[in-house]
Amino acid sequence: MNPPDSAPDRFPADTPSPPYFAVIFSSLRAPGDDDRYASTAARMIELVRQQPGFLGFESVRGDGGQGITVSYWSDLASIAAWKQQAEHLLAQQSGRDVWYSQFALRVCRVEDARTFRRAVETESLRPTFADLVESRKAWIQHDLRGWCQRASRQDLLLAEAEWFDIAGKADPAKTLWAWAWSRFPDLVHGELGIDESAEVQVTLGDGRMFRGYPDARQSLGGRLVLVSRETHGPFPIDAIAGVRRVSR
Repeated sequence: MNPPDSAPDRFPADTPSPPYFAVIFSSLRAPGDDDRYASTAARMIELVRQQPGFLGFESVRGDGGQGITVSYWSDLASIAAWKQQAEHLLAQQSGRDVWYSQFALRVCRVEDARTFRRAVETESLRPTFADLVESRKAWIQHDLRGWCQRASRQDLLLAEAEWFDIAGKADPAKTLWAWAWSRFPDLVHGELGIDESAEVQVTLGDGRMFRGYPDARQSLGGRLVLVSRETHGPFPIDAIAGVRRVSR
């Protein structure tokens, strides 16, 4: 299940200009266990949309159980991280044990991409206000959130200055910066942003490493502060190569 069968937000998926990467998952469903398969598929969609580097997906399944899902990613590291995500690992095991009689997984680099959509201007197809609201919500949650996970600190600061016009009344600390820091999964707690309850080890781009507890109140403007017996930082988000939670 990589990612799951379900209707994407848009078909074909909206993707940025190449290059980027595609994971092609071709499968043949085994009979039975449809309810658990469907619920797991829905959960995988929820999770994959939160993954740094995820760009979108397309998925189809025929009446005979044949299915193809193509997911798009900004880089190979993001694909590897999704493969090792805890709930996704369990879903993969269930896929091998129960849900699929066979499957094939292929990873490729997209060098060129072209799209076509026929322009249709009829009264019946014009979007309603509710359609516009849902479209904006989808754009914020998928496109804008994904951009925050990849953007430089300089661009994030520019976006913060215009955040009311971009995202409405949303608090930048709970949206823009929470999404930006989620590029380091061990640093954040769900939708709440920086997790202050767990000690982490931060590795900088120059190889230096620091340990401590993240201080969300001091970590402003895309600069991380760690506290332990002494204070470390602030470290600009662009200078951080990785964050690992320290096991106790």
